[in-house]
Amino acid sequence: MPTPTITTPVGIDIPIQKLQNKLTAKLWTGLNYLSYGQSEIIEGVPKVYVPGTTNKNGEYIDMFLQDTIDAHSFFYVQPTETEEDGVHTAEVDLIFFVNLSKASDLLTRAKEEIIKEARGYLRGDPYGFKITGTTKGVTSLSDFSFERKVGKESGGFADNMQPYFVFKFTMELKYKLNNC
Repeated sequence: MPTPTITTPVGIDIPIQKLQNKLTAKLWTGLNYLSYGQSEIIEGVPKVYVPGTTNKNGEYIDMFLQDTIDAHSFFYVQPTETEEDGVHTAEVDLIFFVNLSKASDLLTRAKEEIIKEARGYLRGDPYGFKITGTTKGVTSLSDFSFERKVGKESGGFADNMQPYFVFKFTMELKYKLNNC
């Protein structure tokens, strides 16, 4: 499955797309893994706030559970950023969903090992990103609300995410608007 990318990225989308392409090319190459770029919060009815993006046809893509792939990730840029001397600083979350039942080679590995492998591609300040924190489980999704049913489960999304494992890296991104 091809990585969904912006044809002509500008500003913050340039370093995001560079890291997105690196992850797609190198992380979990034996899996059906897809790295999405920047998502935004889509307001639904009733008041549900979910991360989403649109595909090239303008159709909405929900970034939560995607049962057609083994793992996926997306970027969420916090709404406030600062600027000093032409350098912008933004807080960016990189959120991963791994379907442990489909990712058979990950099933026997500890979740910490999965996180460690993903973190390895973020070392060394790639493209201006610096990890400032790691969050595991549904608390990784605290910027979103999801009061809806999932599959045949009686609870809401946060009550039963099995077989999905979710985690996020919170990162600081420094970039120059004209020089990404």
